[in-house]
Amino acid sequence: MVTWGTPDLPSEELYGDIPVHRFPFFPGFQPGTINPLTEAAAKVRKLKQEFRPDLVHVNSYGCSVLFHLMTANAHPAPTLVTLHQALPNEPVGPETLLGKVLRYADCLCFSSQKLPGKWAGLPAGGHRTFLAGSGT
Repeated sequence: MVTWGTPDLPSEELYGDIPVHRFPFFPGFQPGTINPLTEAAAKVRKLKQEFRPDLVHVNSYGCSVLFHLMTANAHPAPTLVTLHQALPNEPVGPETLLGKVLRYADCLCFSSQKLPGKWAGLPAGGHRTFLAGSGT
């Protein structure tokens, strides 16, 4: 499952034998339609219930992580969060989207060995393992 990078890509396709589902998470509101956030969350929930993943990988932090958090109970699975970006200079509050995803993560993976130290003192989650990638 990915967010739509460009609108000319199909909503569903196969990458080899792997199904790829693209969702327009933030398409904007159109009169006479259901709230697009609610509609997208319902589609993600349905996909999770049908696919029943063993692991959910959140690749980087962004607004689309909201849909994983909104549908986490559709099919409970461990969550691996890979962070590619540095922490903002200001504190990360426990009720911010970033704070919530960090608390929810079962495992954090960093794309650079320089990143984990910058994440010390963040909102604590459950049992997590901090890993460092091979990048610099």
